[in-house]
Amino acid sequence: MILIAAGAKSEYDKSVPVLNAISRQTFYIGSNHGSASALKLAVNINISLIAIALAEGLVFVKGNNIDPNIFVRILNSTYFRTGISENKGPKIANGEYAASFYLMNMA
Repeated sequence: MILIAAGAKSEYDKSVPVLNAISRQTFYIGSNHGSASALKLAVNINISLIAIALAEGLVFVKGNNIDPNIFVRILNSTYFRTGISENKGPKIANGEYAASFYLMNMA
């Protein structure tokens, strides 16, 4: 997990030991309190677009009678592989759709 923090720098500096203990990496992005939430939403936009692109590619290859597993293997052998394509791609290609993150949380 990463942590994105905003607010008074002096308060952030006091909190760093605790924040580092609960996160893999901590980012301080300034004093504007709403900026951490805005930045998290920007990250979520990118994550959702990557997931949508993977889903679109899988639908496209299935519609063209191509084995979705070969699509995932080829995609994951390129520079354009992602954590989603590597972890979720094979599962989706095999019809496994277990949720690991909920849309409500994404919004």
